[in-house]
Amino acid sequence: MEAYLCAIKVIANSVIAINNTLPNEELAQFTLLGVGCDYESLVTTAAYLGGDFTFDDLSDKILSYAQCVQHLKGQSNNPMTHQALATTTNSSSNSSYNN
Repeated sequence: MEAYLCAIKVIANSVIAINNTLPNEELAQFTLLGVGCDYESLVTTAAYLGGDFTFDDLSDKILSYAQCVQHLKGQSNNPMTHQALATTTNSSSNSSYNN
């Protein structure tokens, strides 16, 4: 993801050198279009919130989210996580809700 963001920064700097301007909104939209399906919730949230994101702010959020995605992917490949989920699921299905 860092390589992707560096490439976007290079492209943005080139556009700015040619046109002397690149609105934050356009750069944010262009950046978010290429992050991939793992980042769908981040893209949706950013679109919902709107506003002016600077590239640096957006980059920080994307990199932070990338760490979360990698952490979750690491857990999903861990057999202990699956066992814990199975234990939790079985325990919760055996319990009843009394009102």
